[in-house]
Amino acid sequence: MSGPTPTDSSIVPTSSLQLLPITNISNSVSVKLNEDNYLVWKHQISSVFESLDLIKFVNGSSQQPPEASTEFTVWNKLNKYVEICINATLSHSIAHVAVGTKTAFELWKKLQFLFAQQISANRIQLQTKLHQIKQ
Repeated sequence: MSGPTPTDSSIVPTSSLQLLPITNISNSVSVKLNEDNYLVWKHQISSVFESLDLIKFVNGSSQQPPEASTEFTVWNKLNKYVEICINATLSHSIAHVAVGTKTAFELWKKLQFLFAQQISANRIQLQTKLHQIKQ
């Protein structure tokens, strides 16, 4: 990526934004999110977003500017790009979760909430197995 990208809420003309094609993002994430691989998927897609300086759209540090502002156009374009990247890496069985979300951050939080219970249950199961092995 050779073009400039915004590092905060700075104004960047949309014509100067150069984003990777979505297919490149999909190829960079070796798994599609399903019921069993959230932590692996999250690690991979977070790495992609960090490398593109877009992690702020999923960690909540990029706040939506007012719609009437000049920053909104750039923010909205980048937010939609991140949203599309996430959707492109969801399996068919998980894709319905994205319906109704309005921002990449909202989608990210919804996925975190959905899989938090699974992660907790897996942790308890592993602790139980470890305890059984020690006996």
